[in-house]
Parts: sequence; C-alpha cells; structure tokens
Amino acid sequence: MKADTYSFVIRIWHEALDSEGHITTWRGSIDHVGSDERVHFDDLARIVQFIQEQIGLESQRSQSPINASTRPGTAVLTGGHS
Repeated sequence: MKADTYSFVIRIWHEALDSEGHITTWRGSIDHVGSDERVHFDDLARIVQFIQEQIGLESQRSQSPINASTRPGTAVLTGGHS
C-alpha cells in the first residue's frame, strides 16, 4: 500500500555573502523522516526534486539541470515512506 503522507525535515543556511552583504550561496539538507536518509544540496531546486522522487513524481521534475552534492555518508532515498 502506498503512503499518502510523507514527512521531511529541511534545513537551509547561507554560506557566502558578497561585498554588499547579499547572500550568494545557499546550502542545505533534507531528511526523509521515515528512513533517516539525508541528502545535502547547494541548489534550492534540489529540495523539490528530492521530494518529487520520494513521492513518485519524478516525471514532473523540472527539466533544468540541478547541481546537487551528496556528502559522504549520505544518500538519496530510492524507496520507503514514513
């Protein structure tokens, strides 16, 4: 049976400011609560992509390239629900 409720914890923070104090770099992580899996990203669009993958909406993802980084010890979920 497919779950109809999914839980995620999203953390975002800025890591760089330009000379005028404007944020130039955002980073973050998203956790799938049911499995404790985590993916790190440096593009906020990766949040949407990850959630779409988890709830089975891969075909509706943005067609733009996404520059996501996965740090050692983390992984993108391929299945499982909370």
